[in-house]
Amino acid sequence: MITKIEVNGFKSLKSFDLKLKQGLNILVGPNGAGKTNIIIFFEFLSNIARQQVGTAISNVGGAGSIFQKIGRDDYADEIVSKIYGAFQIDSRKFIVYEYQFTIKISFEKDNVYYSNQDLKLRTATKFWDDPDSSNYQKEWDLDILYKTTDESKVLIEVAKYNKKKFNSRFVGDDNSDMIKDFLKRQNPMYYSIVKCLVPINDFLHKIFTDLVGGETFNVVPSKVRELEDSATPPGIKKDGSGLATTLYAMKKSKTKQNERVPRFWFYYEENEREYSPSTLDKIVKFLRAANSTIKSLDVDNDPFNNKLIVKITISTGNYEAVLPLSSMSDGTIKWLTLITAILTSKTIFSIEEPENFLHPWMQAEIAKIMRNHLSEKASQSFVLMTTHSESLLNHSNPEEIIIVDLNDGRTKGQRISNLSIIRDEIANSGCGLGHFYFSNALSNE
Repeated sequence: MITKIEVNGFKSLKSFDLKLKQGLNILVGPNGAGKTNIIIFFEFLSNIARQQVGTAISNVGGAGSIFQKIGRDDYADEIVSKIYGAFQIDSRKFIVYEYQFTIKISFEKDNVYYSNQDLKLRTATKFWDDPDSSNYQKEWDLDILYKTTDESKVLIEVAKYNKKKFNSRFVGDDNSDMIKDFLKRQNPMYYSIVKCLVPINDFLHKIFTDLVGGETFNVVPSKVRELEDSATPPGIKKDGSGLATTLYAMKKSKTKQNERVPRFWFYYEENEREYSPSTLDKIVKFLRAANSTIKSLDVDNDPFNNKLIVKITISTGNYEAVLPLSSMSDGTIKWLTLITAILTSKTIFSIEEPENFLHPWMQAEIAKIMRNHLSEKASQSFVLMTTHSESLLNHSNPEEIIIVDLNDGRTKGQRISNLSIIRDEIANSGCGLGHFYFSNALSNE
């Protein structure tokens, strides 16, 4: 799990840092403060872990969109970031890691590349959720550095490699020279060394999973209503499309990949989701809890055009009818999509303004469902969420809140400092957290 990020030069994130806690991390603040920029950065992390750096930048809007604007016509020429994280191996063994990179852009040469990458990890006896702790150790068992000066001269240094703690199932002669040669051939000027080095160290796939785990959901009901082809791979997309194919995969117990196909580079691929009828049953129960008139849900493949049709049976009094999903309200469609996304998501995901189109009761239930789902996960994980909803904040915990502000063109995010006072006020007054936020009673100073 990623426990902290440090970012400089990405949109409004200048000298920005943010600690992440297990569970919900709710971003609140005025429009334009930079909440969405934080979400986009995690989406950017996912892209650079998977793809060539130029492609990753293009996928999140292009260089003109993410490099920080300076003055009227100029941009910052680099993005610098440091990612802290930790994960559990077994009951008594944990891994702590730091991944730092600098992405340089040359507008004159039309080239973008990594000018620096540094990956460090070590074993630990507990999960380190705060890298700023006074007891946080920096005696690394693996430390690999890559840097280039003028887009041609490359330096690769293996500062530390403890063979007793780390071994490779794929590479036998895992000495420093071999690692340097292997990394150089993976083209680290344009690809993340985390992905490049997975065969060198068996624990690196967990770091890779942390980086690629970011999924952003901003559901648009009109996109969900569009008919989907039955051959489309299942999975909820950023705008909510893919709902019908995902529900159909659960009905048919489909898997994401054919397990009979050999997959040597399986570390590089996305985690398989579990598409099972039991998950579909849970989704229907949540759907009925939000709308008591809904009796059942089914998905069929229309043989005429191979389009999937989601059918919802409505029953109230003596009236019963089967309606297509397209005829349901925006709130019902968004609720169904969010629930499906939550129950089929990867380790890390984020949801932007889930309150849009949703009844206040549904807003509170979304937060509750996410907490319960995270508590059931075997590994440490978190959810990022942005909101302007007083109803949702009233059902949030003070320690989950991150107040985001924009000062001098810089986004700043901090947790509430006076937690005990806020808890006492909520208990004594009967008012919710949302009331105190919108009355400017919360402080991050």
